[in-house]
Amino acid sequence: MRRVKVESPSFPGSPANALLQGMPGKLWQVLCGDAGHWRLGLYSPTAARAQDCLELERHTCPELFVLLSGEVSLVLAEGSELRTLALEAGRPALITAPHAGFCPEGAHAGIALVVERDVFETEYRSAQEWLRGE
Repeated sequence: MRRVKVESPSFPGSPANALLQGMPGKLWQVLCGDAGHWRLGLYSPTAARAQDCLELERHTCPELFVLLSGEVSLVLAEGSELRTLALEAGRPALITAPHAGFCPEGAHAGIALVVERDVFETEYRSAQEWLRGE
């Protein structure tokens, strides 16, 4: 298990009133935010199958996922089970469970917009550790 602490400001300076540009082929990129409140990023998993999601993460705050393009699914550890949640365009998903993502069509074939707090901690564990409650 490992922990990562995110402190404000946790996002790059971004021009206001302009289009923001993400870089293709990146797993996670923070685009902008509001110090002490929220940050917004693009999530494009490299994994192509649920089985490839060996490590799951859980934040000390909820995350809001919205599918922008392609296909992105999340593997969630809930109780003693893993389940898959396929994101749907235009239907936000509020995630609090330990999770990891994959793109069924191949690495970076889908992109989700993610909104989360500007200050939080993330705990990373293997899927099996989450299921055992370790």
